[in-house]
Amino acid sequence: MLDKRERNYSLDIIRIVATFFVVAVHFFLHTGFYSQPVDGKRMFLMVGMRTLFMACIPLFLMLTGYLMNKKKLSLKYFKGIVKTLSIYILASFACMIFKHIYLDHPMTLKHIISSLVTFQGANYSWYIELYIGLFIIIPFLNLIYNGLETKKQKQISLLGLILIVTVPPMIQKTFAGIESLANIGIPTWTYLYPIMYYFIGAYICEYKPQMKKGFNSIAAVTTIILSGMYYFFINKGQTFAWGDYQDSCSFLIMVMSVLIFIWFNNLDLSRIKDSTKKILKHISEITLGAYLMSYIFDEIIYTNLREVVPDMLNRVYYFPVTTILVFIGALIASEILNLIYKGLCVIVNKIKNVVIKCE
Repeated sequence: MLDKRERNYSLDIIRIVATFFVVAVHFFLHTGFYSQPVDGKRMFLMVGMRTLFMACIPLFLMLTGYLMNKKKLSLKYFKGIVKTLSIYILASFACMIFKHIYLDHPMTLKHIISSLVTFQGANYSWYIELYIGLFIIIPFLNLIYNGLETKKQKQISLLGLILIVTVPPMIQKTFAGIESLANIGIPTWTYLYPIMYYFIGAYICEYKPQMKKGFNSIAAVTTIILSGMYYFFINKGQTFAWGDYQDSCSFLIMVMSVLIFIWFNNLDLSRIKDSTKKILKHISEITLGAYLMSYIFDEIIYTNLREVVPDMLNRVYYFPVTTILVFIGALIASEILNLIYKGLCVIVNKIKNVVIKCE
């Protein structure tokens, strides 16, 4: 574990990159990619881009395992989720107000409560739902992981988990026409992917796997290209099919994400300026709000893009400007949420002090 006084700024970079990847992968959600037949050079490029950006959730989950693998069950531990829930609630209110004004959605008390408890207020808050469940079981996951005594035991356990989570979806999709192979594996186990990535992050934290930068780069780029080619040709001539084979449960996505995580984690940041470190730290701290608030900017920017550029294939040329605008807008919005959160913390602390004095 790192000394508490030391901060691994590579992890801040990973969090920022993962957040940008979320923004980037939503480009395809909002521009008609999934209704376009997979064919031609531009679709080949877009499938490859989408493949890369699908590393977003795996990076977040590995980061969680990296940072929290020593946490133990205690009341103090559960207090650690207060900020996450607070930002989620604030972002949900912001998104609901936006949808009420911009999209004419209802905003009654019943609708607000229902949206909050069902994680529908902020449209991308499904990850918060996932994270809450993961957060609750993390102390128990740590007992399992840290209970394995040797590196070899951890490697064998991880390999087994990877095999049952990521391999069956790939086999089922690739050999869908072969009855004897299409039913290999138990699909239910794919839902263990958050735990799989958590354990991978814990393993990387403990053993710090090293790869030569050049080899790591070549391996990552090669995996991205081969994965993109696979997803292109497996869907060629039809619309891009949703499924576990191309999601976080995918073996190819898992390998790619691990290589990207290791590449960033092994960056030498000893020479970067303190001012740069402060910026990285601050941006990293507001990425959760940016993740949730990006929906508002997606809705505004991509609604206009679809009107201005009717041809879906031509929209790819606007990818850099739209994603950067959404990312910057989401960060600014998240900064506002963060200031509101800090203000509420001050108010709550003052109320606590008054209550204590009265007692």
